[in-house]
Amino acid sequence: MILPENLHYAAADKSVFGSILLENGLSADLIATSVKVLDELTLKKFWNLNFGNDGKKRRIPEDFWMFRCKRRSERCYWIEELKLGGFGRVADCLRTQFNRSEDTEMCFFGGIEIVLVRWKYFTKYWNSFVEFNDEGLLVEISQQSGVIVSPNGYFAAVE
Repeated sequence: MILPENLHYAAADKSVFGSILLENGLSADLIATSVKVLDELTLKKFWNLNFGNDGKKRRIPEDFWMFRCKRRSERCYWIEELKLGGFGRVADCLRTQFNRSEDTEMCFFGGIEIVLVRWKYFTKYWNSFVEFNDEGLLVEISQQSGVIVSPNGYFAAVE
């Protein structure tokens, strides 16, 4: 993913995604330090750099590399893990199934907003991301790898 120069962010706790985090009990201070929501102008620049359009429809083109990849075997079935042991068990599954450094910078496509987040915060607050968009894409900023959030109850790694 290519990030535009001079990134600008919306107030995370005032964004749609931030409101979900607030509803899930996170404080505004924690939200401000754990996620960054691109503001509207930066979002348009990001969309243009990566997809060649202004992103009005917020639909990722069908020829995006993640849609063409073969899914790898690493999966975390969050519905099953949730039944077996709660939210912490899903976070553990994500950390063990997907080999990423805690500080890996990720970009979550949640439909109407794009959220920049480090892997450690995604694994900790995964349920808010799923609640925001259960068909989201989580892409590493520095390379072509990522995680598909499936509405069928699992996360799947792609490269």
